[in-house]
Amino acid sequence: MKIANDKPRICVATVAYNNPEELSALFESIARQTRPIDGLIVIDNSEKIDFIDSNKRIFNSLLPDVSYKKYIAMDKNRGSAHGFKKGMEIAHANGFDWVWLLDQDGIADEKCLKFLAEVANEADVLCPKVLAIEDGSSELTFRSNINFWGDFVPIFVGKTTEHRVMTVFATHGVMISRLAIDKTGYFDDKNFFCGWEDHDYSLRLKEHNCSMILIPEAVVYHPDLAVKYKKIKPTKLAITSRAFLFINSICTLPPFLGTATNEGTELEEIRRKTRLVLFRKYVRGFRFWVTILFSMFCLSMMKVTGRKVSFLDSFVMYLELVRYNPREDE
Repeated sequence: MKIANDKPRICVATVAYNNPEELSALFESIARQTRPIDGLIVIDNSEKIDFIDSNKRIFNSLLPDVSYKKYIAMDKNRGSAHGFKKGMEIAHANGFDWVWLLDQDGIADEKCLKFLAEVANEADVLCPKVLAIEDGSSELTFRSNINFWGDFVPIFVGKTTEHRVMTVFATHGVMISRLAIDKTGYFDDKNFFCGWEDHDYSLRLKEHNCSMILIPEAVVYHPDLAVKYKKIKPTKLAITSRAFLFINSICTLPPFLGTATNEGTELEEIRRKTRLVLFRKYVRGFRFWVTILFSMFCLSMMKVTGRKVSFLDSFVMYLELVRYNPREDE
């Protein structure tokens, strides 16, 4: 599939959540684009009325010349998967050729959209390079290919301007064509809440033979997640993971079985369910059983070498994997 429109209509979709300062910085970067946007959609998941009021003021005051604008405040936090799905649905229903997905905590270089729009006839999904917002130069692992085992192999392009075929993306900056949405649908908000819904959508695009390319000239900025969340240290952490935490430096293995148990927080429960969904959706047949058996072997080796392992948690997780069926996507 290729987009042949010389002047495609491009709509931004973003999900706001409890941080008007970040939303304002994102809007300012959109306003600086040398190629203006044609539409703007904000899905607000904020949980406090003060944040919602501030986000509304930002939405109404910035980018006043955009011809199509839509702001929706959700009744509660429904997650990034639902928010981006809603934005994609609205953009698609209003006839836009492309939807440009941007994270609230990121920004875009002023020429980013210009470079993306110039190659809108080359692929179904266009991905800019992602640099760390902290230093403006470190390339982040937001663009990858997937190997035989299901492992994500990051793509680093450095200073090259060569366009690269890719398989897996994280959301920020990705521009998705109308034709890709026609074939693949939207983000899966039935099985995902916040995290990995973009990776799942990437793999679904691949299954529908949609082409994805990385455009190094186009640049967006995003927090380095290792820096952003470095202060989060669960007080009780029992690792129940297979080999990539143990021998991944020797042999790359499918990542979907990794799990951790702590105090049983809601966030950890979301993460656990996410891993179950990804594994069951994309690791099938013979590889499914081989991976489970090998994971159990690796847990035993971790226990022998002094790692903190919960065999009971692991057994429960594997039993859930065998019995778990992801809900059908729309």
